[in-house]
Amino acid sequence: MTYHLLASMPAFVCGTLTMVLLFDLIQWPQRSRCIMTIFMAVATLLYMGHFVYFTHETQLLPITDTIYCTCNPLVFPLYYVYIKSLTERHLLRWHVAILVLPAIICGIMVGMAYWQTPDETVNLFINQYLFHSPITRGGHETGTMALIVSHNIAKIVFCLEIIPILVLGIRRINRYDKMLEQYYSSPEQKQLKWVKMMLILFVFTTIISLISFAIGRHYFIGKITKLAVPATLYTLLLFSIGYVGTKQQGIEEWNEDEEEEEETKELPSLPMGNNLPERIERLMDEEQLYLNPQLKLKDLVSQLNTNRNYVYHAINVEMGFSFAEYVNRKRVAHAEKLMKEHTNMPLSEVATLSGFASATSFYRNFRKLRGCSPTTHKLGV
Repeated sequence: MTYHLLASMPAFVCGTLTMVLLFDLIQWPQRSRCIMTIFMAVATLLYMGHFVYFTHETQLLPITDTIYCTCNPLVFPLYYVYIKSLTERHLLRWHVAILVLPAIICGIMVGMAYWQTPDETVNLFINQYLFHSPITRGGHETGTMALIVSHNIAKIVFCLEIIPILVLGIRRINRYDKMLEQYYSSPEQKQLKWVKMMLILFVFTTIISLISFAIGRHYFIGKITKLAVPATLYTLLLFSIGYVGTKQQGIEEWNEDEEEEEETKELPSLPMGNNLPERIERLMDEEQLYLNPQLKLKDLVSQLNTNRNYVYHAINVEMGFSFAEYVNRKRVAHAEKLMKEHTNMPLSEVATLSGFASATSFYRNFRKLRGCSPTTHKLGV
């Protein structure tokens, strides 16, 4: 009973998350949530294949093993497509097709090999190759070799995907998080730090599993203590990925008018002698706009009655800061003033009154700009 519970645990968790995501998707249709739902559905099929294998249901293996060999090299590309859906306004279909095509080809190869191979040869392959050590090439008929080769190709494709998707995924997330700093003064809530963490953990856990399964999946059959480690690791990881998927917002949830049309349209000319950086400084200091924790670039644009690109250029190019850094410099200076004038004021209150969205953001930005924590600075005041 315990063994069957362990073997089914990842599939059960993934299936439950698929239903939760599907229910959310019906109520709030979102592209990224749709892709996460597909990811979880694929993971469910993958671990159902694991369950059939570990419970030794050999009569189902030609079907479930074909599904497994399709889904296994599909999970990483799908997670990368999920990252792309969070960071790109327009997700190109041919990009998605290129990413998922190798996995589809692997599944077709394995399925065709099973279909064209006689039943007795399939049984030989299952009993000797899947449940024991791999068979050697010599002395085996074409059907057996077709099954062995197609399975090995699926494994190679899966292994070759891991590092490139890790590197490309982290690079894309970092670029997106940096872009947020150009439009939001408090971008932390919209950044993809949890998605990045899940990607890194996903790769790390997979590498550990690859080392384990290099011994052979048959090594874990019927052994509760040995199966418990990979089953628990992947159950926790996939639950975390699904949970983050239900909460994470991406570029499609932006409510700004930050579309490509605005980037490319012809801009009006600024009047001669109009020093926009000085106007920005004066407005920020006089109105103390930085005290608004939800301040956005478009709010500043609206107050100045000018074009967003002009304000962007004035802050990022002429001043040399991202919008978030520029505003947080103002907030840190205001916090220093509060700490000096009100020595007994709790730092949490200082953070709130200075416009920081959270104490974590306050501490991180203060340390980054002043080289010490607010606590240390306050003791020295």
